[in-house]
Amino acid sequence: MELTMASQADATPWDIPATSDQGSFSSPLIDPNPTPLELDTVLPGRAYFSQLGIVRRKPSRGDAPPTLSKSCSDKLSLHQCTSLLSSVTALLVSPEHAYISTLILPASQYSASGCRRAFSDGQGQDEDDKKANSQQARMAPLAVKPRGWNREGGYTFQPFSVKTTDLEFAFSRRSTVTLPPFSSSSLSPPVTDTSLNTPTSKIKITPSNLSVALTASNREETTLNGVLQGRKASEATIRGASFASRRRTWALAVEVAGLLSDDRLNTQQIQEALGIPRSSPTTSETTGTTESPLAKTYGDVKNTPLLEPRRHAKDVARKFALKGWVRNLGDEDFAL
Repeated sequence: MELTMASQADATPWDIPATSDQGSFSSPLIDPNPTPLELDTVLPGRAYFSQLGIVRRKPSRGDAPPTLSKSCSDKLSLHQCTSLLSSVTALLVSPEHAYISTLILPASQYSASGCRRAFSDGQGQDEDDKKANSQQARMAPLAVKPRGWNREGGYTFQPFSVKTTDLEFAFSRRSTVTLPPFSSSSLSPPVTDTSLNTPTSKIKITPSNLSVALTASNREETTLNGVLQGRKASEATIRGASFASRRRTWALAVEVAGLLSDDRLNTQQIQEALGIPRSSPTTSETTGTTESPLAKTYGDVKNTPLLEPRRHAKDVARKFALKGWVRNLGDEDFAL
């Protein structure tokens, strides 16, 4: 928020609107006697500079339709409690060692106070620093392990450190890039030989609504507004879905779970939580495990008893630190 405020011609905090009776996302009314925002009902974008440390939505542009998708900083804050694993992958991999250790930001876009407020546990080098930091750090309540917070299932609060770099990407908006002409189909520019008298052109950096994914297995994928590039917007179905979509991630998890050894104590629990029927009439009484209902929809997968520790970690984070977090529900009734 500090970066947004600094980019304004006038960084004076805006008037705080009164909450409308028509709902959280209706047009706000300006109250002549403003009171602090109701954090459990309002999910603003860039608006209301004076409200710091609250959960915000994205996209944050004023002309963007309202959503319940949280800002990147809010999601990273929650990852300090839930690890980098999704619900589906957490059924197969322990989250205990899947937490972020260090977050590296460009020095030109780094705000010490903003990062401290968003991510810090409020623990300083000495008592004076500790007191000052804890007053600004919204995640500080989790550092003292409030009642109900535990390490069940491998979940705990693990704050990461924030470091900066002066390196700039070749196509950063803050870099002055002058390169020889090259094919637009190439993902990277050719190497420039300064000894050759070749014509050069100034590269104009513009925003793009394309999302590009590169994986360690050399898989490349480009999506446009959530649909694979080359597919029509009307094909926002399985055919036009990204390999990282929830449906395909779930399908891959089912494939992996089918390869698990039957000797594992919780194999059948995991398989049923993912929607794989039992291959044998073995009952929970004979295995000594808690039976998991057979998942039929993605919502069933997320609500499996095996993910109760994950849900508990989220509840604690929302209750003590990320106040104002509005859950994004209602789109999990699809099946494989």
